Amino acid sequence: MKRIAFLGSKELALQMTEFAEHTGEFVVTGYFDDFEERGKIINNAPILGKIDDVEKLYDCGEFDYLFVAVGYNNFVFRDYCYKRFKGKIPFANIISKGAIIHKDAKIGEGVYIGPQCDIGKNTVIGNNVCLHVGTIIAHDCSVGDSCFFAGRDVIAGFTHFGERVFVGISVCVSDNINIEDEVWIGLGCIVAQNLKAKTKYMSPAVRLVGIRN
Repeated sequence: MKRIAFLGSKELALQMTEFAEHTGEFVVTGYFDDFEERGKIINNAPILGKIDDVEKLYDCGEFDYLFVAVGYNNFVFRDYCYKRFKGKIPFANIISKGAIIHKDAKIGEGVYIGPQCDIGKNTVIGNNVCLHVGTIIAHDCSVGDSCFFAGRDVIAGFTHFGERVFVGISVCVSDNINIEDEVWIGLGCIVAQNLKAKTKYMSPAVRLVGIRN
């Protein structure tokens, strides 16, 4: 069994703990969190220390793999965590047994791919990427480092994502689209044109304001 430690100990880390254990490949040794007390037990595993303790505890043999469990609300820190330890500590890939990944697709490190995800031929998934349940990425696409797909997203072929892109639930992206760095795409959007960097795109939503009997 591979021993895995998580950067972060909040909701995403607890989800990733469950997903990692469900693969049957990992045993969770604990969490690193600058805002929790060392030794505190969370979900049957301890807080191992703060982020500054990661390399020391890895060198001492406390864990074998690291995974960044920092959510999309803090992309800057999420990206920092990966880059700080890149090339120094191995990052685990947590891949559901229910995911379909074409043999010619390429997957980076520190990647989560959830159940019912489908990754097409010649697609390249970067590092530190989360693809939640039911995300479909067709052939010949690329996804940059530290992107986060919330789930049930459908991406057509020859589409390219920059780094630190958030894709909300049930987003559909047409083919041959280029999405630049740090774009935020809200839930339910239909994307049929290129998206510029550091921009938030939202789709109008139906809002129920009241029912009169």
